[in-house]
Amino acid sequence: MNQTFINVFQVTATDTDYGKNGKVTYSIREQNVPFVINSTSGVITTSEKIDREKLTGSKISINVIGEDGGGLQGTCPLLIQIEDINDNAPVFGPLNAFKVLKTASVGTIVDTVGATDADISSNGQIVYSLVSNPGNYFIIDVNGKYTGTIRVNQTLPQNLNVGIY
Repeated sequence: MNQTFINVFQVTATDTDYGKNGKVTYSIREQNVPFVINSTSGVITTSEKIDREKLTGSKISINVIGEDGGGLQGTCPLLIQIEDINDNAPVFGPLNAFKVLKTASVGTIVDTVGATDADISSNGQIVYSLVSNPGNYFIIDVNGKYTGTIRVNQTLPQNLNVGIY
């Protein structure tokens, strides 16, 4: 969640008493949670930007209290799952200069590049591609979740000069 004041949930409670003893007000028991509750409607909203990557877990547990005018109360535990959004760019490791012989055969490994992404699931998936590859002399294979291997794709001409940035 990258915005504040987003409606998350609404709790409701009823009290069979009449008058002020039948009116329920809501509060959140825990302090320092990124949620607030409207004391009359029971609508829970975010009170600050929530960044899943900065949490110790992806779930936040709160207890909502419904209290009537006579001081009686009930508690409703809630477990709020924080979903991931694609809010982090991949971070690459140090890039290495490399050399490849012009006589290198097709399939020769030129280098392996790696990156990480703090997002999870499809939001953290890294897709590698060669931005400039005139002549299609090189390809990049995805080895796993975080690395890509650059290989020779076809026989290299003797006059080939390549710069990698």
